[in-house]
Amino acid sequence: MSKKVIKQTLAGILIVINCSAAGYYDSLPTLGDTTRPKQEVKAPVENIPALAPKAKRPIMQATIYKQNTYKHYLKDLEELLPYLDGIKKAIETNPENKTQLFCAKENLLNLYVISLETKYKNKPERNYETYKQTITLNKQLVDLSSYVRYIEKYDRLLQDYSIRQEHNTILSSRFKTALTRLNYLVTVLKENLSEE
Repeated sequence: MSKKVIKQTLAGILIVINCSAAGYYDSLPTLGDTTRPKQEVKAPVENIPALAPKAKRPIMQATIYKQNTYKHYLKDLEELLPYLDGIKKAIETNPENKTQLFCAKENLLNLYVISLETKYKNKPERNYETYKQTITLNKQLVDLSSYVRYIEKYDRLLQDYSIRQEHNTILSSRFKTALTRLNYLVTVLKENLSEE
């Protein structure tokens, strides 16, 4: 048999079934109180008066200050102290022999200061002395870290002892200035945190 014959046969069967008088012959039941859904009683809607037009806002007479933003800034600075103490210990305990430790601690501090810088770049906290000192110290430590890595890498190749000695004096003077700035920043931060 072909497909066409099968389709015509099925169509004929469907027509016969649909045209036959098969179906429901009785009358529909009457709906009573038990089958009728309950009607919801709606509260009468009160007449809502038209909204009055809003008055124009007066010109600002006083400046509105954001409160408690300084506490968040101090909390961020408090999280900075362990990084500073770690760098301070690394500098004080013969930094020439612990280049990797110093550079790792400086890198952690750099990452934290970068996040501080992006957080407070466009806020009033950027004008605080502690913020400026932190950014300055970070730049100085990044510079010192790159100089330490440079010396560590190329100092072995130098044959002239006087140049090596010169590098060591420059390095020790840079460590001393970084340590004084670091001590100053730590004391200022601790003073600010104790005032809180």
